[in-house]
Amino acid sequence: MSRCAHCGADAGRGATSCPACGKPPGGRPGRTSSSSTLKLLLVVAGILLLIGIAIIAAVAVPPLLQAMQRSKQLRTMADIRSVATAIEAYEVDHDEYPRVAAFAELGPLLTPTYIKELPESDGWGAPIRYECRSSSGIDPSAPCDGYLLSSGGKDGIFETDGEIPSFPRETHRYECDILYANGQFVQYPRR
Repeated sequence: MSRCAHCGADAGRGATSCPACGKPPGGRPGRTSSSSTLKLLLVVAGILLLIGIAIIAAVAVPPLLQAMQRSKQLRTMADIRSVATAIEAYEVDHDEYPRVAAFAELGPLLTPTYIKELPESDGWGAPIRYECRSSSGIDPSAPCDGYLLSSGGKDGIFETDGEIPSFPRETHRYECDILYANGQFVQYPRR
């Protein structure tokens, strides 16, 4: 007679399985049980790891996205300021601001004399807008004695439609326009 190594019951001679537990009578006791426990522990550890990663992502990703948007705002403001400096230098030499209908037309007038390279777009990849302003109104032959540079912000949509605020104002969202007129930011992100 042989005894089952798993449950200790009488398995009988030459039996391929124990009549009490159904497992092979020879073999190590508890092996299947510890293997199942190990697998269960690995599954639980994996689930806990995934939960930990999800928590870290939920905490870290929003500030990262905010920092990326803020970086795009700052780059846009720096580019607009550089273009404005070139426009101001052009005005000193020509006694008027560039009289062009689009931002891209500034390139031949400003580069390389006043600015090394004209930025092609704002931080979000949308075009920067330039408008020649004349105090005499809509006369196209009148000299430009003012200008407006603007970015549509994160959404690329110009909400101001060329309006210059009567006093500088701060914006609170990344979608708001960034406006620079006649040497100063007139609408800009809050710091």
